[in-house]
Amino acid sequence: MTQARLYPPPGIADALIAAVLFGASTPLAKLLVADLPLALPSQGRSPLGGAGQFGCVLAPALLMLGLMTSAASTASLLLNLEGVLTALIAWLAFR
Repeated sequence: MTQARLYPPPGIADALIAAVLFGASTPLAKLLVADLPLALPSQGRSPLGGAGQFGCVLAPALLMLGLMTSAASTASLLLNLEGVLTALIAWLAFR
């Protein structure tokens, strides 16, 4: 007779921890930027510089601005929709 496993399969615990940390990152970020003014950078001159500014500087700055000006429930729903819309854009752009 085989004994029942009482522990989850490998990787499940890691996935749950990652989900908890991801879910906690937005409320913590909102607390951190509650009193900080945001300065947006100027536009880059090259495509690579522009991509770097959008991905590394502008997008997080706009995320923090959105978190400062929206309700937590709205921000949570929009962040959940982000993955779906990103996959849809990738599917439309790259088939």
